[in-house]
Amino acid sequence: MNDTLAEPDLTLAPRHPRRAAWCQFDAAWYLLATPELAAELDDTSPAALRRHYLESGAPAGLSPNMFFDEAWYRLRYPAIAAEIAAGRIASGYAHYCAIGYLTHTPHWLYDEDVYAASTTDITEAALADAGCVNRYDHYLKAGAAEGRIAHPLFDPASQQDASGSDTGGGAGPFERFLHHAWATGEDQRVSPYFDPAWFRASYPELAAEIDAGHHACALHAYLCQFGEQSGPPWRDPLAQFSEQFYRATQPEAAAAIEAGAVLSGYEYFLKFGVFALHPPAPGINLAAFLADNADLAEAVAAGRLRDAFAALLHRPPRPAASVEAAPLAPAPPPAAAPPAATGTGHLEQFGHHASAGGWLFTGWVSPALPLLADATLPAVLRFADGDLLAQATIASYPRPDIAEFGVAVAGFIPMPEPPAAPPTTLTLTLPGGDAWTLAPPPEARACHDQALAALLLPVLERLPESPARTSLVALARRHFFNGANTLPLLRQPVFLEMEEAIICPPHGLTIAGWMLAAPGAVHAIRLHCGPRHTELRLADAIRHDRPDVRDSVGAQHGLTGELRSGFIAHLPDSWQPDTVAYLEVETTDGQIAHRGLNTPRLREMEAIRFLADRVNVRYNAVPPAFDNVLGPSIAAFNAVRLQTRPIVQGISFGPQPESPALSVIVTLYGRLDFMEYQFALLSRHTPAFAVEYLYVLDDPALRWDAENLAASIYQRFRIPLRLLALDRNMGYAPANNIGLESARGDNVCFLNSDVFPATPDWMERLAARLAENPSLGAVGPLLVFEDGSVQHQGMHFERIPVMGGWHFPIHDRKGWRPPAERGLHAAPAITGACLMLRRDLALDLGGFDEAYLIGDFEDADLCLKLRARGLSSAVDLDTTLYHLERQSQTGPEQLWRRNFTLFNAWLHERRWAATLAELAPPCPAC
Repeated sequence: MNDTLAEPDLTLAPRHPRRAAWCQFDAAWYLLATPELAAELDDTSPAALRRHYLESGAPAGLSPNMFFDEAWYRLRYPAIAAEIAAGRIASGYAHYCAIGYLTHTPHWLYDEDVYAASTTDITEAALADAGCVNRYDHYLKAGAAEGRIAHPLFDPASQQDASGSDTGGGAGPFERFLHHAWATGEDQRVSPYFDPAWFRASYPELAAEIDAGHHACALHAYLCQFGEQSGPPWRDPLAQFSEQFYRATQPEAAAAIEAGAVLSGYEYFLKFGVFALHPPAPGINLAAFLADNADLAEAVAAGRLRDAFAALLHRPPRPAASVEAAPLAPAPPPAAAPPAATGTGHLEQFGHHASAGGWLFTGWVSPALPLLADATLPAVLRFADGDLLAQATIASYPRPDIAEFGVAVAGFIPMPEPPAAPPTTLTLTLPGGDAWTLAPPPEARACHDQALAALLLPVLERLPESPARTSLVALARRHFFNGANTLPLLRQPVFLEMEEAIICPPHGLTIAGWMLAAPGAVHAIRLHCGPRHTELRLADAIRHDRPDVRDSVGAQHGLTGELRSGFIAHLPDSWQPDTVAYLEVETTDGQIAHRGLNTPRLREMEAIRFLADRVNVRYNAVPPAFDNVLGPSIAAFNAVRLQTRPIVQGISFGPQPESPALSVIVTLYGRLDFMEYQFALLSRHTPAFAVEYLYVLDDPALRWDAENLAASIYQRFRIPLRLLALDRNMGYAPANNIGLESARGDNVCFLNSDVFPATPDWMERLAARLAENPSLGAVGPLLVFEDGSVQHQGMHFERIPVMGGWHFPIHDRKGWRPPAERGLHAAPAITGACLMLRRDLALDLGGFDEAYLIGDFEDADLCLKLRARGLSSAVDLDTTLYHLERQSQTGPEQLWRRNFTLFNAWLHERRWAATLAELAPPCPAC
């Protein structure tokens, strides 16, 4: 009777209730993109290819469909590639499905920033109402067909023109383009900004790779070149743009590339530079071109042409008669050069300050640049082996000894890693294009850290008060972290201790601890992690009482005024593995001290429980606590927890029905005895149709007892059942979804283990309601307590002031006598304690949303998704079941359990706020 099931195939399903367009396995495309499989595999059926992807293809870096590019994703996000290599993430696609879909870009021809700009009319609520997981899902389902732009180099209208009348069986332009490229290797010009024919002719080595099938088309080869380890920094897209020229003449673009904000100078140019009329190549002046072409200038101003570069491509410029036109071939200058200087100057004190993470300097320039109290200017540091392009913090100020010919300057240029030798020149550029080049005179010395600070601080501290002066002085005073806790060396007593530092994947950190100091003594706390410097703002942290700290450390040092010394802070995008991490404390009198970071040790559910056990917030303190700390932290931990799917073993007791009309899914956790009572009552009535009973054991410790009880139940009641035993605890939503994946009935009924029949033919009645009402999405019975009073007859939503003013589902008439009315009773939501709906609909919705914890709000969320599809939820008042309410969960109510509920409420509120505001009555106290 035992039959072991394979692990449920959820790899291709995002942890989200709606099915995304990018979430699918395309067997035909998979074989097309990997033609060698035709010779390697004996069986190339869709099922065999899907199995190959799950077992071999995903780990090897293959993509499941044309809408997600695994190789590109790993190149674009090297930290994720490293996690995959270390075995902590199964694949880039698994990461994207679990959490990446919130922040990451999945495809080489989709840009989230560009699409967000074209969908300002679509809110998050509108996305949810449209059944879209994220903006990329919206683009695939509707945006491309609507002509919206999601990448500078792909215009859906241009693809329509290129493909003619070929509609691709109703596929949208984005899908048609990708399919054409992968199927034929042929190029289509789908944007004025990229010329595939010119690209192939200019780069024959890439053309050969395209023809050999290593790239889908020329555009694919161009956009994916950033992962190459050799060759030029980036090849040019067309004759009118030079990548190396643009990087050399626009230091802010080079700095953006270095920071990872953009991948190429061309991307920066199309997003920003073109609107500032930056020259794209030698000999091209966009401002002059518009001045010479009034009709095109008017078209740009009216929005018929996107920008001046599009106008130039629409009508190439005529070379001036007196000036030889500059060549527009892709060959760039041999080396990047800083802008031509209009002034000169000297560096007097300068050097790399490791603790500050960059170069500090003072000097003078001539002729005098404008007096700047606080400015950020493009800078080029020239070294013997290359240039550093960055943004410099600059202050300029008058100095008597150079008043006749210039002004003094001081500044900072970020550069985390020190070079082998000092720079030979420093060039600063003003917004108008004027530039000054400073060089160290022969007698100047480049110093480091303490020696540099000793030279610079007397100069910097005499600067006029300004934000730049404050920043430069603080940077110069920083001390190098040597692993020691230097807080005791501060003139003003500051005590900072940590309980836990917890990594929030992929790059966040949550820190729990306490701090005591005199009011106003601490200016800033910063987390240093490799090159990343992140401020820890206690104003954004959760603060809580620590009377033990006040009564011990506080009393000893006269710091008893602050009771709420405990804190939990979330620092997104602050963590970098395999680097030295420490906290830096800066006092208001300018002193700096360091404290090492605790080694992160808590993961997944252990981390979630730790945080939830230490926070007790109410009323207006609830929303910021979850918005700033608990919400993003717990969501990140839970997403990683869900990436590891359980091993499921299915054990059949008795002959299972071949074609069940209904699948009843019951999850078990904590206690098993209710299972026996359910079957005792179910045995009183034989349903009119075939029913399969799926019991999902979400408690591995009870496996032996559950098997014995299930065997005993079948022997006594002769009702076949299946036990799905999980090897790890997953929670209410994942456990139910695992049952849903195994279900075979036309309808499914999610049933709590503490719900028992009172109406014998309750299954037939609920199924008949679904069959009779096509607009009915979900139906449940009237649930009553043991004394016959109402436990549930539908839910409405109300704001609860003590719970942050968020909407909570409230059970109608709870504790009252059953209503006199009969028939279907419509409600905004019904409980998941007993909820029936069509199986195909449940699968299409993705089951219960696994982002929720434990077992609250999943049912309300499911009903609101049905409502978004135009389907209703209702209670059949002619059908009654008993519900003992929460007795299937063991243990007393605890703080962590309350915070789990608040997390679910936070998630539910952020997702459905607009809909809930329409459904709920106003709350005067909120």
